[in-house]
Amino acid sequence: MTEEVVKEILPGTWRYVGLRMKDWHPWNVPIAVRSAKVLERHFNGNCYQLGKIQTHNVIVVEIDPIRLVYVRPKFRRYRSAALRTFPPAKWPIVIDHVLGRAIAHSWEYEYVLLQRLSNRKVNSEHAPREKVLGPLPTYPDLCFWDRRVGNKPLNRDPTYWGDEPADYDPNIESDAGMTLQQHGRWGWALGTEDTFEPHRQLTPVTFI
Repeated sequence: MTEEVVKEILPGTWRYVGLRMKDWHPWNVPIAVRSAKVLERHFNGNCYQLGKIQTHNVIVVEIDPIRLVYVRPKFRRYRSAALRTFPPAKWPIVIDHVLGRAIAHSWEYEYVLLQRLSNRKVNSEHAPREKVLGPLPTYPDLCFWDRRVGNKPLNRDPTYWGDEPADYDPNIESDAGMTLQQHGRWGWALGTEDTFEPHRQLTPVTFI
């Protein structure tokens, strides 16, 4: 009989962050929301004001281990808000709207999710796919990740799956899964680290 080998997953690795994100996935972390009330209802409360920034510009969702930053698509100081919320990074980062803010604004979504990226080149390669899109038959209250949008935090170019990706459609669900390491990279892009440190500039708010 051979002994079962259990590989220890240590802090400081993508897999460790992936374990911490076990309850959060592309299908329950929205990338754009219709209103603050919709956001609060989806996360069962847990919404916060960041410092003195008005909540029509920024709302932070905090549920250990996540601390998500949602901003009004046309809010210009989004990078400053993100850097005040995300833990300090050990390397240069880009702050990015997960759903192109021009798309979110044209579809009248009040908030769009921010992420941090470590690859400027990949971010630029995705930019042509973030132009304003035409109207849709229906607009859900919550938008979630599709395969192309999910490529960016994993440092993949937009054609990773082989063909030129279709335009983003919030009514089509993604079937792209992630390994534990990829889950960790995705979680890091949203601000998750090895530990969850208190944030002293957050004040609970309610909209319902």
